[in-house]
Amino acid sequence: MNKTSFKPEYIYFLIQIKKENRVKNKQECQSMINHSLVQGFGSAGGLVLSSDVILFNESDQTAIVKCIKEHHQSVWLSFTMANQNEQNQLISIRVLKVSAFLTSLANQNRFTISSPILSN
Repeated sequence: MNKTSFKPEYIYFLIQIKKENRVKNKQECQSMINHSLVQGFGSAGGLVLSSDVILFNESDQTAIVKCIKEHHQSVWLSFTMANQNEQNQLISIRVLKVSAFLTSLANQNRFTISSPILSN
């Protein structure tokens, strides 16, 4: 009997953004994440280490971000090291959860950190 295993292609992050002015929408969140990648790894790194904001919740400033599995450590590092956005405002991107499965980030009862990101 052959055993097959599931190897995820993507890693998902649940992040929380803190900055002087609140992030207003998904596009602004994506722009801030792209800037943090360029800030950490230069313009070439910003192109290679692509990530996508899947969901953004304005009320608690959380987002679910998807990236390629091979690059997740670099993306996580750029979140951790991010300190300014394009307008030179101080920002902080806090990683709350990381998973290969999107449902584990969306389910409020799965872990101790609750996220109402899908309750809207």
